[in-house]
Amino acid sequence: KRFAPAREAFDRANTLAQQPPAMLDFSGSAIAGLADCDLLDKHNDSDAKSKYTEALKLGNESKDEAASSWAHMGLGDIHILNREWALAKMELGAPRLIPNSVSGYSRILLGLAHASLELEELDDANFYIENGIASTLRLDYRFRFNQFNDLKLRVEERRASTGSNGSFAVGH
Repeated sequence: KRFAPAREAFDRANTLAQQPPAMLDFSGSAIAGLADCDLLDKHNDSDAKSKYTEALKLGNESKDEAASSWAHMGLGDIHILNREWALAKMELGAPRLIPNSVSGYSRILLGLAHASLELEELDDANFYIENGIASTLRLDYRFRFNQFNDLKLRVEERRASTGSNGSFAVGH
């Protein structure tokens, strides 16, 4: 279990957040972190989905944009895994706070690029891919840079096979 240390830390944080006075904002983020562990370590989207949903509820109740954004991002990832492209774009378009970090921003752009490609919104896909490539030029984000380049090739292949120039679904 690659994420066991992270899971332990999120469990501790959630336990502490439940003690009086309850700190729902910390609990929401801790639960979203546990959901990430479920998704990445166990590859179990049903456990993760219920945790992201709980984190979103707590984030909204406590007005904690970090927890809400993290939950929306995770729910978007689950929709990508389940090939629910329109729902993925809706969830990934919701976070307001996470895009301030390179990791969160590039994760959101990757999901939006993937969903746009599958929805045949090729111009949108290119827009998200190019922004993603620009955001991941640092060496520590090379893994995501490579994912964006792979998606870029898929968009070009899709354009060639369909003869489509694509279109924008959203205003840029």
